[in-house]
Amino acid sequence: MFTELDTSLARSHRSALPRLTAKVFWDLAIWMSGFGLLIGILFPFGIVLLGVHSTVSLRPKFFLGCIVAGLIVGAVNFFLAHAIVGARVRRLAESMSHVGTSLSEARLTGDWSTCSQESCQLEIDSKDELGDAAHAFNWLLESLAAACRSEDAVNLVNRSLSEHLDFDELVNVSMAN
Repeated sequence: MFTELDTSLARSHRSALPRLTAKVFWDLAIWMSGFGLLIGILFPFGIVLLGVHSTVSLRPKFFLGCIVAGLIVGAVNFFLAHAIVGARVRRLAESMSHVGTSLSEARLTGDWSTCSQESCQLEIDSKDELGDAAHAFNWLLESLAAACRSEDAVNLVNRSLSEHLDFDELVNVSMAN
């Protein structure tokens, strides 16, 4: 069941680019802008190889236009990635916070209704690392629900036992031994 998840996690640790800042999306912006800049610089030379005369492709205005276009493409890619990936990561973080808050409240009140397994599960809408993260979150939620059900069953048995025990007799037997 988690073979795909384990494989994806191992793959993600192998191919990571160096971190440049403390924020992943800032790193992404820097890498995408840098790549756009590189393409903008190399493009005029590439079209010379395709037969466009260098007096046209290497003019300062054209060269600058290619660099600006490369930076614009990098920026658009960053905003698209932030909108698509950032929304899913934000949803995952919000769900984790909701479950954490619900657990804290339920431990105090005994009311587990604020976060049922069905209401807190994430929709798995992709077959990639984000889908793996949603799948792992849902599996963790299922495991947590099973543990809570077990704890509730033990508490019910304990309450039932304590209601039916004769404490005076239990104390007397305990003191006699």
